Amino acid sequence: MLLTSEQNLKFQEASGSFEKSETSKISEILEHVTREDSLHLQWLYTLSYLEYSGAKRMMKFSNHHSLTNSFFLRHAHEEIRHAYFLEKQQNKLKSKMGIKLNQDSPKNSKKESARRFLGHKETIRFIPKLDLIICKILKILHPYQDLKKLAYFTTSYMIEIMATKLYQSYQQILRPQNSPVSVQSILTEEEEHLHQTRTQMENLIGLDQFKTLMKLLLPKVNQHFLEWEESIQNDLNLGDINEK
Repeated sequence: MLLTSEQNLKFQEASGSFEKSETSKISEILEHVTREDSLHLQWLYTLSYLEYSGAKRMMKFSNHHSLTNSFFLRHAHEEIRHAYFLEKQQNKLKSKMGIKLNQDSPKNSKKESARRFLGHKETIRFIPKLDLIICKILKILHPYQDLKKLAYFTTSYMIEIMATKLYQSYQQILRPQNSPVSVQSILTEEEEHLHQTRTQMENLIGLDQFKTLMKLLLPKVNQHFLEWEESIQNDLNLGDINEK
């Protein structure tokens, strides 16, 4: 579903600090990787890994009694499906490139996987490091809350803000290219997750505390995102994109 005008207003309000403080070059990076099919393939592999990494993180919380409900199970299912969907998008590009749809050989699979990532270590550490950043702040601000539950929803919400912005930019670039790749269905679901997760957080800590938490978190999360971007720029040997 698309965000309603009220939901979209809440999204803009919550992500305002992210937008104001950012010097993101993600659109320029996306323009670069989508111009070359081999790089585009690496980008899709990177996104698929991040979606799967997010789903694995969710399952770590599945032994928490209050998180094993229909909302949690549906969200986990959709994140795994996103990873699979992005794998299918890779196959579309491989077909366009004339590459046979076979798996890496067992002997070389780990080396091949490492080469196919963009951002390498920063991509692998992206979600665990985000969890750590958020947990440090939550322990100070909400020491008496159910920290495991609050950390789950807070990290999920930050991920949804970043994912929604990233997929919006990505789809806008893909559309005029007549690319066989599309992420519109993922974008629609991420927008829904964003709204649902915000509602869960407001119910958990209240609107005022939610706003206070966002003011503290968004600049730190933005910096984390920019560091990941920089690792991709370095991987692509882009240097300062603005000088290109």
